[in-house]
Amino acid sequence: MKEIILITNSLKFGGAERILLNIGEILSSNYKIIIFQSAKGKDFKCSDKFEIINLDHFFSNNSFLGKIFSGLISTIKLVYLKRKHPNAISISLTLRPNIINIFSKMLTHNKSFIYEVTTPSEIYKSKSLTALLSKFFIRFFYKYADKIIANSYGVRRDLLENFFISKKIEMIYSPIDIKKNKLNVSDIDKLPKSKYRLVTVSRLDISKNISLCIRSLAKLGNDFSLIVIGDGPELKNLKMLAKDLKISNKVVFTGFKTAPFTLFDKRDIFLFSSNIEGLPTVLVEALISGLSVISTDCRSGPREILDKKFTNNMLTCGYEVVSCGILIPVDHIDSMVEAIMHLVDNPNLIERFRINAPYSYDRFSFESFKREFVKLID
Repeated sequence: MKEIILITNSLKFGGAERILLNIGEILSSNYKIIIFQSAKGKDFKCSDKFEIINLDHFFSNNSFLGKIFSGLISTIKLVYLKRKHPNAISISLTLRPNIINIFSKMLTHNKSFIYEVTTPSEIYKSKSLTALLSKFFIRFFYKYADKIIANSYGVRRDLLENFFISKKIEMIYSPIDIKKNKLNVSDIDKLPKSKYRLVTVSRLDISKNISLCIRSLAKLGNDFSLIVIGDGPELKNLKMLAKDLKISNKVVFTGFKTAPFTLFDKRDIFLFSSNIEGLPTVLVEALISGLSVISTDCRSGPREILDKKFTNNMLTCGYEVVSCGILIPVDHIDSMVEAIMHLVDNPNLIERFRINAPYSYDRFSFESFKREFVKLID
């Protein structure tokens, strides 16, 4: 049986990790799946069909030198694994696994694929040493991969325009299990009641900008509440923000949930507040679940998902009603408040969005991904 090695930092909660597991699930009927993770631990339940290799070492990943040493050890271990499975194809997501994948390729004969699921020019736009080295690596080393695949046209454009990668870049949308994400109302009664319930699902870090949702809620009346599903380093700060704005009683933090969309009602309004994205699968899951969506128009992802007439435009003020939701400028409180009130005052939009939603999420089905990906592998 043919083999595929999927390379990740860890299987802790995150969009890239969920994409990787979906890829493994899709390809496991035709290939043996080996998951190589450089940090032990997992939040997601993995199929028993997967062979999982955990790399434990004593170097810290927090310091710059620690990252270099742990990356070096991971590369050596991956070279050993590839030599043990000389015909396996390796597939990596996100920068650090991509570095390990490409460097290990130089010492083996295995085919190595990079699946880029972020917008690197946005993530690494600072002048820090880490950002500069990351951009250097992408520009000068990605070309050594056998295949470079972007998970959206926005990500593909970013690699071409900002990193001048001459190698052909394929585009295959990230896979989402459409059937599994159908709404289940069994746990709805456990969550707070209000006339209008705002919901969001995210890793709680700075780039996801959940504070935008909380600050927007503070400008709305008592008919509104907010449910935040997810965990991350910003949790404490977000709780403090809600307290400072005197709306703690209107915000519920549930922590990480493996099946978050089972908690929602179709009347809920899904807020997406990210500053930076590649292709946010949580937006597609919200559409599948029948939720109305209001999203920031960040550089890559949301407009491509929500708008049939996809363009490169980015909003700078106000809001825009598109095919499957409403777009607002990045980090713009007034625009989010206006968009929420526009949706509340125009309930006919909700039905329109639901009618248009299948156009969006059908592109992200397991079947579509498998059809396109197997073409590249074979």
